[in-house]
Amino acid sequence: MEDTEQLLAEYYKNNGKKLRRMVDSILCKFGGLRQMDKDDFYSLANEVFCKALERYDGNRCFDGFLYSCLRKRIHTEITKRNRLKRQGDYCCVSIDAPAGEDGSAELAEMIPSSFDLDRELAERLGISEEDRMEVYLGKLSEIQREIVTLLSDGYIGTEIRKMLALSPKTYKDCLCGIQAYENIKVLL
Repeated sequence: MEDTEQLLAEYYKNNGKKLRRMVDSILCKFGGLRQMDKDDFYSLANEVFCKALERYDGNRCFDGFLYSCLRKRIHTEITKRNRLKRQGDYCCVSIDAPAGEDGSAELAEMIPSSFDLDRELAERLGISEEDRMEVYLGKLSEIQREIVTLLSDGYIGTEIRKMLALSPKTYKDCLCGIQAYENIKVLL
């Protein structure tokens, strides 16, 4: 059995060059890893190295024993990370996703909020809400102003479309105009 101190010196000479090279040879088979990810695997290799030193029985070459331990642990870690990525995708839902019983509303329209943009901006900028709002509304078309008024009264998209006899595309186009930076920049 090789001396533990000799193995430590051999693997950690030149800032762990031999251990890093071994990790790099394993990681090159996976590809697509950023330097930050590689740093994580170098740290993981240090843990594996310490455990391998404890478990090494001297029956075979330490290099081969360590390589197999590292390969198994790195493979397990990459599998775990990929599994977590896939699980995270199941929970992602766009704020613009269809919602409601008939799917004609958007999720954003159904989330309750006490946030008031006008009040918040007025407090931060010290400018009258009414002045900014008047300029903003002046930039909108008549139908867009009606939509803004109905939205502020708490109506949702499907109700507004029915009340104003708008197609889904026309309603969406109006919303885009209402939310366009050219129009809302006076509020900011």
